[in-house]
This record gives sequence, C-alpha cells and structure tokens, in this order.
Amino acid sequence: MREFFARHKEDLTRFMNEYLSTSSCHKLKVRPFGRDICREIASFSEKGKMIRGGLVALGHYFKGTRGTQDVLKVGTALEIMHSALLIHDDLMDRDLRRRGADSFHQRYRNLAHAQRLKDPDHFGDGMAICGGDIAFFMAMDLLGTLECDQGIRQRIWNLCSREMAYVGTAQMVDLYLGASEEVFDEATILELYRYKTGRYTFSLPLISGLLLAELDEDMVNAVDRIGEKLGIVFQIKDDELGLFGDEQQTGKPVGSDVREGKKTLYILHLYNRAGPEARSTLSHIIGNPAATMDDVVYVRDMIEKLGIRQELERRVGSMSEEARKMVAGLDMANEDAGRILLELIDYNSSRLK
Repeated sequence: MREFFARHKEDLTRFMNEYLSTSSCHKLKVRPFGRDICREIASFSEKGKMIRGGLVALGHYFKGTRGTQDVLKVGTALEIMHSALLIHDDLMDRDLRRRGADSFHQRYRNLAHAQRLKDPDHFGDGMAICGGDIAFFMAMDLLGTLECDQGIRQRIWNLCSREMAYVGTAQMVDLYLGASEEVFDEATILELYRYKTGRYTFSLPLISGLLLAELDEDMVNAVDRIGEKLGIVFQIKDDELGLFGDEQQTGKPVGSDVREGKKTLYILHLYNRAGPEARSTLSHIIGNPAATMDDVVYVRDMIEKLGIRQELERRVGSMSEEARKMVAGLDMANEDAGRILLELIDYNSSRLK
C-alpha cells in the first residue's frame, strides 16, 4: 500500500507543478500574485499525504489497469480542492499551523508584517480566502480537460461539484454547532462526519477512478458505501489525534478542536457522562480560545477516565471490520487492488498522523 501511494504521490507532485506553472493565473503580469499563488498552492499540497489523489488511481486499478493521464488530472484536481478546503478551514478555525508549517493565512500575515502593510491579520485572512477560491477554480478548470468519454467527464465534473457543495454545507453546520449551546445528538455528528470529510476523502476519489475505468454501477454504489464508512472512521481518528496526537507527527496544534468548541463524538459522550461539577468546568474550557494546555489535558483525562476513548476505539475497529467484509464481497478483476484497499482500511484505523 505504502509503495502504491508513494509512487502516485510522486506522479501527482510532478504533474501538479507542471499544471500550476502553466496555468492562466501563473501568466498574470499585474503584480506577482498569480505566480505566487500557484507556487504557494503547489508547496502547500506537496506537504500532504495526497491520499485522495492516490485513491483515484486505486479506483482505476480495480480493473487491473495502471493510471492514465486522466487519472493524474482527476487526482491532481482533488488534491488542489483538498488544499483549498484546508486553507479556508484553517482560517475559520483560527489554526496557525498546518502540515508542520505556518498555515496559509499565517504565511501571508507574516509577509504583511515583513513588508509593513496595513492591518497584517486582515491582509493574511483575505489572501487565504482568495487563495482557496483560486485553487477551487483551477481544479475545476483542470477537470474540464479530461480526454475520456464526454459523459464520464461530465459525470465526474458534476460529482466533484456536488461533493464540494456538501462539504461547504457541512462546514456551515460545524460552525453553527461550535457557536451554539444547542443540544446535539450522535446522528447529527455522524451526518457531519459523512458530508464534511467522509465522502470527499474516500467515496469521491474512489468513484472517480472507477468511472474512468468504466466499471459498472453496482461496483460504484458498493464502493460509495465503503468510502462513507472509511470516511467516518477517518474523522473519528482525526478527532482523536486532535486531542491525543503528537504535534510533531500531525503537524497541527493539539487541543485546537477544544478551543474552537468542535462538537465531536468525544465531546458528546464527555458531556453525557460527566457529572454536574465536571460539566461546569468543561463549559469554561470547550469553546474558549484562551484555553490552556492544562485545560486540554483536563479534557483528555476526563475522556480517558470515563472510558470514552476506549469505546470509540472499539467502534472504529467494528466499522473497519464491516468495511473489510464489504470489500470481500466486491467482484474485483484485480486482487492486488483489493489487497491495497484492505491495507488502507487497517492504516485508516490505526494512523498516527
């Protein structure tokens, strides 16, 4: 699995740099921002694992065929979209670190300070909004150049557009829940996981690869369901790493979800199980941007003490086992692709970053 994804990351990185270096934005002559934003998006994307681009290749590999130019184009487009989402997400969540470096808006804040521009924070935030928007449209532009059958090209275009709209809508729900005192339930959180992360992280790239390989609708629908399950596991693990992870490995500050008041399964179960005194303390920590690391440790200790972490680990294991059984039921022409997908399920449930 690692070799498969590493090889495709190399191919995607090379193709992405070639594409962005010849994009229309790169050719703008008015100030250097066209070339600058292309370099920034490429640099930002390269720091990631590029799993989504690799999953396009894996979906295509189900038929036993190696990646084509269209596989590279769709994989690159999805990685650029992913970068756009992260750029905007870090801005909304006020995260200053991403992938072991300054987040996108923080880089432009630093530039504004260095050049003594007015209101550096506002400048950095505005540049991040522009950068994310530009990345989305460059990705859609690339999808328009696919050389496959016109019907498949249109379907992938529509699929990507729809899934990005789902992500945006789910992000609105996430922001509302973080700002609200409204009582929330597990079904709401799982729906949030499904549409904010799960579908675009796994279902969308895998299905795109299947469509390029011209596989049948039964396979597409089955893989769609597997992708959703893997995506929910992925988000539960992301929440865990946001609380218990090693900042050097994750590249993100530990405890940022607590400070932002993110409504996760961990926080839901914590509120449900904590006593009145602990709930009162938690109400002053969760959603408090000034919460200290000691506050975060208090939340972590409560989660451990009440058995919530162990329970969710068991749940991740159960969902992963369900996904394995679903993979076993697929009528795949290429056994090697099935092996890689099973290894991915194991990695997804035990990853440390």
